[in-house]
Amino acid sequence: YQDKKGNPKELYFEKGDFSFSSLVKAYSGDMPPRAMLDEMLRTGVARMNNDKIKLVTNGYIVQKGEAEKISIMGTDVSELISTINNNIMNDPAKAFFQRKVSYDNIPEYVLPAVKKNIEKMSEDFIESVNAVISNYDRDINPNVKGEGRKKAGLSIFYFE
Repeated sequence: YQDKKGNPKELYFEKGDFSFSSLVKAYSGDMPPRAMLDEMLRTGVARMNNDKIKLVTNGYIVQKGEAEKISIMGTDVSELISTINNNIMNDPAKAFFQRKVSYDNIPEYVLPAVKKNIEKMSEDFIESVNAVISNYDRDINPNVKGEGRKKAGLSIFYFE
């Protein structure tokens, strides 16, 4: 489903061996391909281009919909609090990664450039983390063996 450079190919919905439908059936569990496409188009993750589906972002970023934004906020806040709680309740050897960088004397005019640089660095980093973790997810890589079902991830966020 990728070109020689590792970028997502533009896919026909059902036409060909490597169609959008075959991709969804292989990796999404039981979600219908049409429902997946509708959601990807609705959220701006993909667009149609001459009967082909083109991925336009590497990750899901909520563009609209207050309820969806609030739902994501609830999940992200819960996961941050869970990390903080783990780090309070356990000895340092069992701590989860939790770091922050902040400065309090930055000229206002430089913030757009700082934000842009951090966004680019964070996007590159989060994509590399995704590549590592996805290797161990049994939904994506059915060859991974083992007991149990755990969730693991990493969040990065910018603040002013």
